Parts: sequence; C-alpha cells; structure tokens
Amino acid sequence: MADVLLEGAILAEYAAALASVPADVTWDLTVPGSGTFGCVEVADAVSSVGALQHGRADVLVEETRRVAGFPARVAERFAATDQGLARSIL
Repeated sequence: MADVLLEGAILAEYAAALASVPADVTWDLTVPGSGTFGCVEVADAVSSVGALQHGRADVLVEETRRVAGFPARVAERFAATDQGLARSIL
C-alpha cells in the first residue's frame, strides 16, 4: 500500500507541474495582414491551429489530474475493506 501512496504523491506532483502546460506549449501565431493573398483563409487556419493546441494541452492536464487521484481512491477503498475485514473477525 505504501507504494500506491508514493506513486500517488509522484502523480500529484506531475499534475501540479502540468497545470502550466497550456501556457508553456502553446504559442501565438501572427495573423496575416489584409495584403496577404488568401488572408481570410490563412487567418481561419491560424485560429484553428491555436484552438487545437490549447484544447489538447487542456486534455493532457485534465487526464493527468484524473490519474493522479487514482492512488488516493485505491487507498480509501483498501482502508474501507481492511476495516470491514477487521470488524468481521472481531
């Protein structure tokens, strides 16, 4: 059980570190000016790329937080099962 709790602490550290991922892995793309050929289409493409990169970073952060909470849930269930077993023996 100690290894599960240790892994939970490590995963929690990863989740905290990944909270800054959207800011760290995303970048600002310059939207072309009106003199650029096909500027509307290019601007739309730049906007889509920006939205996708932010969305993917957010998913990574959320899933890491979810995984980081798993060891705590395992420890809680183990403790409940252990208490139930102790009561049934007594």
